Amino acid sequence: MTESTKKERRRPVVVELKQKLNDMPVESRQDFADKCGTSFDNLRQIAYGWGGCSISLAQSIVSACAGEVELEDLLPELKKQTS
Repeated sequence: MTESTKKERRRPVVVELKQKLNDMPVESRQDFADKCGTSFDNLRQIAYGWGGCSISLAQSIVSACAGEVELEDLLPELKKQTS
């Protein structure tokens, strides 16, 4: 891949979500994604910084992660507004 065609991440990596997804047993992934209200692939895109999420999806992810992931990690623009 050349420099001109190389894709850049639009958002920062969400380390806690990435770790949770990578440690999750394969058979639990669909249930977790359903609990969040999205697909497992979308969760991975969010975790790796390739996609963003709405406030409602972010809240669902935070709830499903039982506080392991913070809202500001999923929506970094919230940090900028409060700084």
